[in-house]
Amino acid sequence: MLEDISLMRALPNMYVYTASTDRITKKLIEKISKDNNPTYVRLYRMETDEYYESLSEKELDKNIENGMIIKGIKDVDLKKHDVILFTMGDMIDIIYNVQKRLNEEYGINALVIDVIRLKPFNEELVVNILNIVNNAKIVTIEDHNIYGGLRKYNIWYYYKRGKWNNKLKKDNKNRNNWIWKIRKTFRGIRKIRIGRKNNT
Repeated sequence: MLEDISLMRALPNMYVYTASTDRITKKLIEKISKDNNPTYVRLYRMETDEYYESLSEKELDKNIENGMIIKGIKDVDLKKHDVILFTMGDMIDIIYNVQKRLNEEYGINALVIDVIRLKPFNEELVVNILNIVNNAKIVTIEDHNIYGGLRKYNIWYYYKRGKWNNKLKKDNKNRNNWIWKIRKTFRGIRKIRIGRKNNT
């Protein structure tokens, strides 16, 4: 079902989460068991690696409270990232591999933002990020219909609203070249992942 997030977000006062790893799933269940808010959590059947082992319990709690986890290339300043990859759920298993290969094969520094809470969405944090990484391109990669997901109602809206000037926006040739590199990397990793799934 690729429109569940959209349907749940349409319900008044509903909190909507996606759990990308086992550790985050556990934290979310603990959190919502103490809340009185109506809550929807999208869970995944496919196993993903644990990408947040380096985060302490306190740091992870803070990230979940913020609604997203931000992870850049190691030892690279936040401002020097070339592209922002917004994603959610078990897509991170692909996205962190895309991040690594973009850096190794093309010299592209990708900032990954794993969105955990889609409603209420942390618009203030997103606008702050876009203002810091003010020359980066935005790519949203999600296993959801474009309507009601990350792209339609969140990222594009805040890009338009924020004081964010993308200098490369007008350069369609450059933009298309970037998109081609990301798509090529993404498809290659996705084929490996699907093959691994079929063999298990």
